[in-house]
This record gives sequence, structure tokens and C-alpha cells, in this order.
Amino acid sequence: MKYSYPDIEQYLVDYQIDGKQIHCTFQTPNGEIYEASNLISATKTIGNAVQQQVTKVVKRNARRQTNRLIRSMLGGTAGRIGSKVARSALSSVGTSNEANFTTADKEEAIVKAFNRVSRNFETRKTDRVVRERPQREERRGRDRDRDRDRGRGSDRRRDRRGGSEESDSEYENIVNNNPVENGYEQEILSRFLVAIADADGKITPEEREMLTEIIPARFGSIQEIQNKDQVSRIEAEELSSNVKETVYLLGWAMALADYDVDASEVRILNTYGEIFGLPDHRKEKLEILAKKYCLEQAITEETSREDLFELADGMELDRDEAERCMISFKKKRYQ
Repeated sequence: MKYSYPDIEQYLVDYQIDGKQIHCTFQTPNGEIYEASNLISATKTIGNAVQQQVTKVVKRNARRQTNRLIRSMLGGTAGRIGSKVARSALSSVGTSNEANFTTADKEEAIVKAFNRVSRNFETRKTDRVVRERPQREERRGRDRDRDRDRGRGSDRRRDRRGGSEESDSEYENIVNNNPVENGYEQEILSRFLVAIADADGKITPEEREMLTEIIPARFGSIQEIQNKDQVSRIEAEELSSNVKETVYLLGWAMALADYDVDASEVRILNTYGEIFGLPDHRKEKLEILAKKYCLEQAITEETSREDLFELADGMELDRDEAERCMISFKKKRYQ
């Protein structure tokens, strides 16, 4: 069910803004309390203009790193990649406060927060409630309980993993150990990359320029590659299983270079995953590795958790996984 702010205003009893997060408290007609949070997307503020500029820097640097990596593969030399080389200059935009956001910004974020708990209200949508602002001590008590519950959840997640941590360099290991080296493999990769750029039926001038920069002329012009048939299952059989994974990872890295998930590109990636014969569980694993790799390129000592989550949300990467990327970065600083 789709809600608008007038639909849910009656249930809102309190909200607080912390940086770019809005924390909301909603109450049902029978007094049940539900809390939910969401990022505020500032569309008309000075703060947003700064964030947009920072995002441009992040995207540009991430794209450069991805292009260098792919170009090295298509040139026949795998090279070595690593997060330290790939760091982009993402700077924190500072802590935002309520004055930085318009009423429309806040209302949109409140509705998104409500959607997280809306199932508890769907049978009561037309009811009215008397809004009573919770006392400060009550809010603090709920905050303490919430933080304690989150801590327990983290403990449970660690227990399920058996105390072991997933290698943060698994993406690098796969690509470095299984490079795209011979001409046939490189041609398949070239056609795959062009297919991703052409996923929505057109290649923009910017995409064409980027592809021209990374794909050697010996494979033909971008238009010539675009006119070729889709890679077939039989053609893909000539690739080793490990190289298929490298090609698939590079495709995801290119698609995610702007820190956004495009549905048409995902369809192409899924299609090629099937052509390559990758099991569903492996495709999901490689997708997560690619997203974490791209996110790692944006992390610096100045990166805030809010900035991290905003980028992760754009890539549809779980926030727990995003925070593990941040923790891994911090650990490396002490090695």
C-alpha cells in the first residue's frame, strides 16, 4: 500500500534528526509504539549541493579505478589491484541538522520510515489518534533498549558466522588469480561490457567515450561490438570457470561505478550469469563482493557512517555489510 504524508501524519508522535538520519516514533490507536528511521534526501538545500559535488568526486574516482582495472585485463596484463591504490577522495560533508532540510524533504523521509513499520497500521489506517509527545526520559529509555537489542543482534550474527570473518580482499583475489589473458577471453569481456552499457537500448556519449578508452581497437569500434550477437552459451563454455567469475565481477564493477543499481543493467548481468552457467548462490555472492569492492573505493578516514550508508543504499548493499567494509578499513590502518 502506498502512503502519503497526510495519510500517516496522525500516527507520528515524535521525530528527531541526527545528521542525515530522521528517527521517527509512531503510535497506533491502541497505544502501541513503533520506531523507524530513514535517510533524508535533501533535494533543495545547500547541504545537498555539497553532497552532490562530493558524490561526483566519488563516482569519478571509482570509475577511473574500474577503468584502469578493466583496461589492464583487455591489454593482456592482469596487474595487481588493491584497496589502498583505489582510495578516492571522499570527504565528509559534515553533520546536517534540521535547518538544512525543507519540509518536503522531511515529510518524504518520514513516509519512508513509516513504510518500514506500516504492516502494523494497515488495518487501522483510517483511525485517528491523540498525539501525545513522549516524555524525554521515555524516549531515552527506548533508545537504550533499542541499542541493547541491536548489540544482541550483532552477537547473534557473529555466532552464526562461527567467529570467522569473510576476507575483505576476496574480490581482489579472484581477479588477480584468474586474469582475463588471451584474446578470446578479452573479446567476450568486451562484448559483455558493451552489452551492459547498451542495457537500456542506447549508449550515451559519455559511456561511448569510456568504452572507447578501455576497449582496444583490435576488437572493433564500439558500434561494431554493439552490432555483434549476444555471447552464446557455447561461446561461454570456452572460458574456464574461474575466468567466467572474473568477467562477471568486472561487469558488476562497471555497472556499479556510479553507485547506483540500474534495473536494465541487472537484467543483462543476470542473463550473462546464466550464460556463464553460474549457480544462483554464486551469482549472489559475486554481486555482494563487487558491491563491497566498489564501496571500499570510497572509504577514507573522513568517511562518516551516514555517508557510507548513503552510498550502500544506492547500490542496494546491506548496511551490515557496508559497516564491515568500514571496520576492515580501520583494521588495516593498524597493521
